[in-house]
Amino acid sequence: MSRVWAPCLDWKSQFSALMPYFQGKGGVVHVHAGPNAAVSSFSRALRNRLETDEWPLPWSTVQIHSDNSNTHYVPGIMWQIQKSLGLIAETGSPPVNFSIGNDNRTKGDVLISNVEIDVSYDRYVRSAQLWENVVRLRVSLESFLKRRRVALVLVGTHEWTADQVKNFADMLWNGALEILINRGLLVIDIFDHERTVEPSNGWPPDPHCILNLPEYYEGQSRVDAFNDLASLAMSWGWHQTSSEAEIFAGAILDASSDIRDVYAMLARTRGRRLGPGANA
Repeated sequence: MSRVWAPCLDWKSQFSALMPYFQGKGGVVHVHAGPNAAVSSFSRALRNRLETDEWPLPWSTVQIHSDNSNTHYVPGIMWQIQKSLGLIAETGSPPVNFSIGNDNRTKGDVLISNVEIDVSYDRYVRSAQLWENVVRLRVSLESFLKRRRVALVLVGTHEWTADQVKNFADMLWNGALEILINRGLLVIDIFDHERTVEPSNGWPPDPHCILNLPEYYEGQSRVDAFNDLASLAMSWGWHQTSSEAEIFAGAILDASSDIRDVYAMLARTRGRRLGPGANA
């Protein structure tokens, strides 16, 4: 599976803490990210690291973002998981059989046209059907985890409504995902912990690991970002000598220590060098 362009600048302390999970251990990870954190850059770098590096078992990742209206509710989230992992989706309404025009006694031809049939199900039937689909997803995921690891990356759950949180926790977490943690499922919840819905609604669950996303490069993280920028400039052929690459890296970090700004400047530089479509 091809990933979008995802350079990695620093994130060393975060990835170091995640290494046991990268190696195949299941768990729940909380990533606390304030309103100015580089959430998208971190998520892309994380997924790229999992899907392109060599691990004891290969990785597949699924991202559920609060900005995507298609995944605001449990059926949409299940569909996204099935689509991303290539699982067979066994969803839909139970079959209904109709007989129209049978046992008609007439000596002439019978013409039936413009027939409209509308079948609706009560709340109990819909709930039972959804629960059956959750169980099917759990079984499919459990089988999938025997040959690959799965990271479910949730972004912006602090923006979910109380009903969304409750439905996700009651149906998908309790019904399928929680038991799969011991099978190697990794759930990474990236959210603003100061704005999240109260855990009493069932989400987020207790974490095995808590990370914090910084908003600025400072101290050792600035040194690491400097080295990564210089290394990228060399590997991409932007500069031929290490001294030129270091001047480039220093200029970027001198312009701003804001992590989002640094990624944006790097993307613009790449766009200018490679032309239209470079950041796709």
